[in-house]
Amino acid sequence: TYVSERKWSKDQNIENAKDGGIVLEFTTTSKDELINWILSFGEEAELLEPPDIRETIKLALVNALKRYK
Repeated sequence: TYVSERKWSKDQNIENAKDGGIVLEFTTTSKDELINWILSFGEEAELLEPPDIRETIKLALVNALKRYK
């Protein structure tokens, strides 16, 4: 509900997902803020696109996991 109850961008679109979650689409101007925001949700969020930012998040998670080994 935290994500679905807020206005994140003028052009945002929120849809219900088949798995009970939501899909949020919006425009942002800060790649770094988006990455940190997504990471702040831990395992509860997944960035679907764009692929380059998705890869950046994936690498950040891999590197974080290495710290706990």
